[in-house]
Amino acid sequence: MLVAVILPALLGAATITYVIRDLGTFPDYTSNDLAATYTGTGYVGLYGPSGGASFVHLFGLEDAGYSMALLQVNISALIGQTIQSAILSFVTLDGQGAQSVKATSFDADGTLGYYVSAPSDLGSAYFNTAVQANQSFNVTSLVAARVGTGSTWFGLHLAGENVEYPYTYSFDFDNNVPDPDRALVRLVVETSEIVSLPEPGGAVLIGAGLAAFGLARRRGRS
Repeated sequence: MLVAVILPALLGAATITYVIRDLGTFPDYTSNDLAATYTGTGYVGLYGPSGGASFVHLFGLEDAGYSMALLQVNISALIGQTIQSAILSFVTLDGQGAQSVKATSFDADGTLGYYVSAPSDLGSAYFNTAVQANQSFNVTSLVAARVGTGSTWFGLHLAGENVEYPYTYSFDFDNNVPDPDRALVRLVVETSEIVSLPEPGGAVLIGAGLAAFGLARRRGRS
């Protein structure tokens, strides 16, 4: 009976990759409409007061107050699951200098506005970027915390801490059009969950196991 209870519960795992593109719909490199909002999974680039106070087609992690990135991801598919890992990755193709980045989780609701600072602070982590390279940040604890509260959105505010200037344009200056996926921002989440098979399925597994065991014994005696 113990075997019959345990076998129907199988450990399942899944990896989900979220593609996070520039949500800015403005046609030029920058937009001074600070009242604008943008919806869905993605990010918006921001110039702070010292950078000219505007939305910008840029994934910027420059000197604090100059440029920053605000992103959100619809994580409703993760509700009820156990988060094993969550890795935020992107590329810095432009600018210069390594940077210490503060990543602040905030209470996202599906709409992004002009927030030079995180609109709320649900926890933060610090990471170091390399110069013009592939970047990878472990944000497992931040994502797991949001999933644990049943939240359907995960928000992250990214800002540089030092006087350095790593960034990636999300704009094609040759053709004067946005290039929303140039920074290749991704959130890769690995989950594990207990998947219960219906009782008939469990019975089939048990029966097949016993049959195989009996066949092995018969073959061993022949």
